[in-house]
Amino acid sequence: MGEMIVEGGGVNFTANGYNTQHLKNVFINQNYSFAINPADDLYTFTFDNEGGIQSFVRFTLKERWMSILLLMPSFVVLLISAPTGIILIITDFRKKARL
Repeated sequence: MGEMIVEGGGVNFTANGYNTQHLKNVFINQNYSFAINPADDLYTFTFDNEGGIQSFVRFTLKERWMSILLLMPSFVVLLISAPTGIILIITDFRKKARL
């Protein structure tokens, strides 16, 4: 997640990296927030003053992590289905071996 506060004029903002198609040449003259979802680790950010007026830019970039608790239901399903699948595979091999 990113947040920008621009004072004194406007700037053209560009982000380069994975999943940043929506952040190319965005004109900002006040506050602006954005999210890159899903994100990667390597990004470059470019700020270009618009016209001859210099601007003050306050830029904040924050990482938002997924809660590990959201993965618990998937883990439970994996713990149940993996042994069941192994048992079904073994019984299938035994049936084929008898024939």
